[in-house]
Amino acid sequence: MRRVVGWGLWGATGLVLALAWSWPSLSDRLWGAPGEMRPGCDPEAGFCPVAFEDGAEVRLRVETSTLPRRKRHFGFFVEAPGLEPSLIELSGVEMNMGLFRLPLHPGPGAVWTATAPLPLCTLKQMSWRADVRLGDRRARFFFRSERP
Repeated sequence: MRRVVGWGLWGATGLVLALAWSWPSLSDRLWGAPGEMRPGCDPEAGFCPVAFEDGAEVRLRVETSTLPRRKRHFGFFVEAPGLEPSLIELSGVEMNMGLFRLPLHPGPGAVWTATAPLPLCTLKQMSWRADVRLGDRRARFFFRSERP
């Protein structure tokens, strides 16, 4: 009996790890491939656009600041004329840092905002993927953070 339970636990653990590892590709299959920002654009330097086939466009800008105790605080600013973004999903590219879901709130003008303190990585630089959700669409952005 113990052997059966032990194998069952190993199997369940393997399944959970396989799903966690394949989550980004699984989400692409469920919701369709996202629109992606053009290579070389840096959301920390200014707004980066993602254009959809129907002409709609979403732009993201990321601001960082260092808080006490060496935490990084990120501010996200989304422009989406004629669209209503609901949230940003953040995940690490090189390292699994978990999935952070940040609700977007209307800000001044036509800008939507979200803020979050993100965990520091052991790497000097960390690449992040930010998917902006707009109903059944996603706009995918990439940015890097540096350890203070």
